[in-house]
Amino acid sequence: MIRKLFRFILPKSKSKTDTPVRKSAVEVISHGDTALAKVDMDTLDSEGKQELYSAARELSDLPFYEGDVEHGYGLRFVSHAQPCPRCRAATKQHYANFIYATQIAPRVMLAPAGYFCGSCPAVIIDEEMIRAAVSQKFIFQGVLGLDYDKKKAPDLFKTWNGKDAILEMSI
Repeated sequence: MIRKLFRFILPKSKSKTDTPVRKSAVEVISHGDTALAKVDMDTLDSEGKQELYSAARELSDLPFYEGDVEHGYGLRFVSHAQPCPRCRAATKQHYANFIYATQIAPRVMLAPAGYFCGSCPAVIIDEEMIRAAVSQKFIFQGVLGLDYDKKKAPDLFKTWNGKDAILEMSI
């Protein structure tokens, strides 16, 4: 699947300077028993990002999450992606744009790291998947919420692991 992703995005995607994306912008990393394609999205223009989203959707058979989220749980905290820790309903894995904190500034990562509840606004997040894909110049400090690519306002978690989320922003 990773090779198919490379063939799908590398020949078509363009960087901001209108040259093909360099293979060095794509890296394969291991996460448990799966492999992830790590793509530096900063090298892609909006058309390239849309191509990447389409390739991910097509090759993984995972949908993109389109609902709202208020409550986040770390997979390590709850131990299992099933059932939802809030309401005990089934969860389903989706791609989403996860907002995560770093030592410099919040960043956004597209990843299939969320198991979303079908009954309430909760998500279980595989933070280790996100941590594994964070660029080396950043230090992962936790997931803050979801971004919807300017389609609507981002969702910042109201609770994290069942407790009130406290977001401190310094300007």
